[in-house]
Amino acid sequence: MLKVIRYTTILFINIILISDTSICQQNENITYKHGSYLSYANLAFLSNITMDNNGNIYGVGGIRLGGSFPTSSGSFQPNPAGGHSDGIVFKMNSTLTGFVWSSYVGGNSLSLTGGVDKVTSVAVNTSGEVFIAGLTEYSSFPTTVPSDTLLYGDTALCFVMKISADGSQILYSRLIGKVDRADFELSLTNFPIYTMGSTGTDDICNHLPYLTLNPQGEAYVLAGTISPTFQVTSGAYQTTKNSATDLTLTKLSTTGNIVYSTYIGGNGADIPRGLAYNNNKLYISGRTSSTNFPLASGKSVDAGDCFVMAWNDGSVPTPIGTYIYGSSGIDDCAGIAYNNARNSINVVGMAGSTSLPYTNQLQATANMGGFLMSVKGDLSGVDYCTMLGNAVRPYSVKVRNNGEPYIGFDIMTSGSIPITPNAVTTVNIQGEYGVLGLSSDGAKVRFGTYLGNQFNDYGTCSIALNEKSPCNFFRLVAGLNHSSSAFPTTSGVLQASSLSSPVLTVFQSASNDTLIVTQGSTCGEYKFRVESRNDCPPTQYLWNFGDGTQTVVGKDTITHKYNKNGSFLPNVQVTLPGGESGYMEKTIVVQSQPTIKASPNVLYYCTKQNGLQLSASGGVRYEWSPGAVFSDSTKQNPIAKPTKNMWLYVRGYDANGCFATDSVQVYVTSVTATASSDTIVCKGTSVTLNASGGAEVKWSPATGLNKPTGKSVIATPTETTTYQVIVGDGDCKDTTHVTISVSNKPKVTLNPAPVICTGGNVQLGAALEGNYIDTLASTYLWTPNINLSNPNIKNPVATPTKTTRYKCTVINKYGCTITDSVEVKVQNNLKIQLSADTSVCAGFGVLLKASGGANYTWYPPDYLDNPNS
Repeated sequence: MLKVIRYTTILFINIILISDTSICQQNENITYKHGSYLSYANLAFLSNITMDNNGNIYGVGGIRLGGSFPTSSGSFQPNPAGGHSDGIVFKMNSTLTGFVWSSYVGGNSLSLTGGVDKVTSVAVNTSGEVFIAGLTEYSSFPTTVPSDTLLYGDTALCFVMKISADGSQILYSRLIGKVDRADFELSLTNFPIYTMGSTGTDDICNHLPYLTLNPQGEAYVLAGTISPTFQVTSGAYQTTKNSATDLTLTKLSTTGNIVYSTYIGGNGADIPRGLAYNNNKLYISGRTSSTNFPLASGKSVDAGDCFVMAWNDGSVPTPIGTYIYGSSGIDDCAGIAYNNARNSINVVGMAGSTSLPYTNQLQATANMGGFLMSVKGDLSGVDYCTMLGNAVRPYSVKVRNNGEPYIGFDIMTSGSIPITPNAVTTVNIQGEYGVLGLSSDGAKVRFGTYLGNQFNDYGTCSIALNEKSPCNFFRLVAGLNHSSSAFPTTSGVLQASSLSSPVLTVFQSASNDTLIVTQGSTCGEYKFRVESRNDCPPTQYLWNFGDGTQTVVGKDTITHKYNKNGSFLPNVQVTLPGGESGYMEKTIVVQSQPTIKASPNVLYYCTKQNGLQLSASGGVRYEWSPGAVFSDSTKQNPIAKPTKNMWLYVRGYDANGCFATDSVQVYVTSVTATASSDTIVCKGTSVTLNASGGAEVKWSPATGLNKPTGKSVIATPTETTTYQVIVGDGDCKDTTHVTISVSNKPKVTLNPAPVICTGGNVQLGAALEGNYIDTLASTYLWTPNINLSNPNIKNPVATPTKTTRYKCTVINKYGCTITDSVEVKVQNNLKIQLSADTSVCAGFGVLLKASGGANYTWYPPDYLDNPNS
């Protein structure tokens, strides 16, 4: 599917709308591009907007007492003058991100009527100089002709001002006549079609006076007055006022001199509503109840009808004719524009009854209310009349080069308009602003949208349309006089949020460029071409092929090769001579490459393994990379030995040499098991064993362990045991061992219990029995340490002074402990009794006896059978 986003087109409109579904044909491809408030508070109002050929937006209006407006320091009046209201004028860039310049307009001396400065109309010449018109009640209003101040009195004056392109200087400023604003507004209030729902007298007068320029930069100003002393010139078409309210038309030279000024009107109330210039002619729209309105043709005037009047451009006022149209009720009209494509004059207005002759209805029930009238260029009759909707109040109309009119309006709660799919807001929430674009014959809706987003978005509206950008693209901007705080602004603009203030909205239309895609002759090759039918082709093409490759700056035709099959969304952004940009995209499905599949998609490879088996399918030959990893990078099923985490790629070729690629992601894991060192423990005691090198650890056998898994376990073996330690990380494992030798308690035997005399000593002794580890590096501790030669040796000498039991504690190298004891008796007194002396015959024996001791030794031992008995 080809998607085209058109080039920027800007239109300014102040609008209130109500949405509805309807029969809409030939929809214009217009998109909402930018939307911004002009200030934060709700004390500003917007009267009129226009646009130059570069898309810059010029707007005028006012700021009420107590409000403020963001002006630029270099402007001709950066600060407010004070009073009931000050006028404002600004130049904003085409993207609504900021003011190029902005300024207050006005004086500072209040008159008896309340003191108002307001700017109601704006125009710009080819040099960028800005022309504004409006009303003032201040005697200090800045003028370049001092005698103009003589016009002041208890009234409002019409002013015209020419400003330098940079907004820093007033090139001329003229006061051209009395308007008597209060009485004139009263006459409008008595005619409620366009005043109902507005926000006060500031808004009622927003369309007065009107301003337009001829190609030479001479200004025409249309106003209305009840004053019989408006400054008309000699040779005026009408030198006196004919009724309560008449029109006035004034022409000024490029330097601000008044070329002529004249009344226009008949015997009834005549009210100006619009002013346009085209092809050396001036066109005026308005409402009249005068039965003798000058040069009138068409229907007979009743209580209130619409008129279109044409004048020749020149140094003297020369009217051509007037065409009257309307219903049997009270009718009124507003904006006016010349339609070159149909050689007709387009005017919008409201019909007060159902008797207005119409040729088209946008809605079946639309038989009164808002209308678009196309009057023939020679004022001989009606070209067509389209009923817009019963509650639609159109204010402004502009016409495209192809004759399609665009209308800015507001709508009451009860009404609706035809909505197109590209609408900004589709629902009328208790009164909205809106824009309607119609076909050149007024019969079909080309564009329809509401622009408000909350209740009571009523107010006047002004639109600007331009197709004279460097490449003649359609620009559309809508300026809304007053919007609620819920307006759908866009990001990056001057003021994205506000309590309630005027709003500018920018729309853009489509270009005539087409993106054409054709398949090339080689595998995956596609040719892209931009076919342009615009007045000027793009100067730059930024190509994005949608496959992750680098964006390319190229020409209108470019070739790209896709390396894999799939669905892609290539696009091109084009730049035109005037800085316009466009965007096109198109979905393509590439199926020219073979389908190469490498499997599995994700692998985990352990360095303990002897290589990794890969496989590929879908081709007749293959190339794996990086080649150093593979045993043979040209095999369909090679062995890889990666040393780190990496992607492995395979390029597969079909029989025609077309190729595609696939990849396998390999995660390399390496596990080295480590565990506690071998150790020896005493039987019955525990030891903590630790292992590391992987996420998982398993111990075997589980005998003597508090648990069989974990990086730390407690071992209490009853015999010497070798544990296997298996450390793993996924499927990658390593093994180590740890041996726990079990030592038994040594067996100890002490020397027999001795008896010693007081002052004597005895050598104690301990004998150990057991295997090597049981007795290895045993230590001795004799207690109490009383009269011992050394308590920490195997055989200390004891010299106790009294009977003492000595305890011997033996501890082997591994902490195995055994204890035994021996008592050393100390005897203090020893009495020995012997046999009495006796005589024996030679050769005969005699028995000798001794008692009182434990051991006996006889001296000399001669002739004794046992000297130790």
